[in-house]
Amino acid sequence: MVGIVSDADLIHKETSPRTPGFFNILGAIIYYSGVARYREDFKKLAATKTSEIMTSEVITVGGDAEIEEVAALMVDHDIKRIPVLENGAVVGIIGIADIVKTLARPGSR
Repeated sequence: MVGIVSDADLIHKETSPRTPGFFNILGAIIYYSGVARYREDFKKLAATKTSEIMTSEVITVGGDAEIEEVAALMVDHDIKRIPVLENGAVVGIIGIADIVKTLARPGSR
């Protein structure tokens, strides 16, 4: 899997890039997390191809992943869906709604 386009990626097409709290006008090379986020937002805003807007560092799980593990990944990475891979191929996607339905079933816990 080389990437995935999610609703979070697409929303950048309709919004302005988040301006960092500190922006160095002289262009000195200073690491600041807000600048990196601004650059990423701006690239997605200007995107015209899938490869320019997609998230390339995709979090995935195998079909045997425990629900708790998947939920923890979603929380840790602030994502709503995770592709499920088997032998390198996508066989499904698990979303927050899937987890809620599973945990809400009588006798699931």
